[in-house]
Amino acid sequence: MSNIGTELDNVMICLYTLDSVISEDECVPQALHSIYNISLYLGVRIRHSTLLSLANYVREWSALTELEQELIVELFKNLVESYRASDYNSVKDVAKRIFKILIGTGLDTKTAKDAVELVLNTLYTALAMSFISVATDTSLLNAQGVPVIPEAPVL
Repeated sequence: MSNIGTELDNVMICLYTLDSVISEDECVPQALHSIYNISLYLGVRIRHSTLLSLANYVREWSALTELEQELIVELFKNLVESYRASDYNSVKDVAKRIFKILIGTGLDTKTAKDAVELVLNTLYTALAMSFISVATDTSLLNAQGVPVIPEAPVL
């Protein structure tokens, strides 16, 4: 397993280069895996139940403006560095700012660990939802030469 710096770089590179469908296909799965590895390094969990709960509230990564995306990338990097440096007040402040962008409200958490866990789950959800919506957009798939056969109606 590589170190946390490499995993963070993998996520940052992907988030900065999500400008086309092809790059999403190539980097989003790696970024999701890197977010999971970061959670392991930091001792927090990516929980399936949390991801499902967040799916109703989190904005897709592709729905964010370029400025919002860049801000989240910088904030995420600061969050991880602050948590590793045990600057827990900074962690909670940065997490609130990320939540404000991705969920629309600044969530308060009891501990810095809770904040990091929710941010990782929220970012994971935003990326996954963006990837899923691209993968299910048949017009984009057809444009790339991937034939999509319409489902037969159930009678």
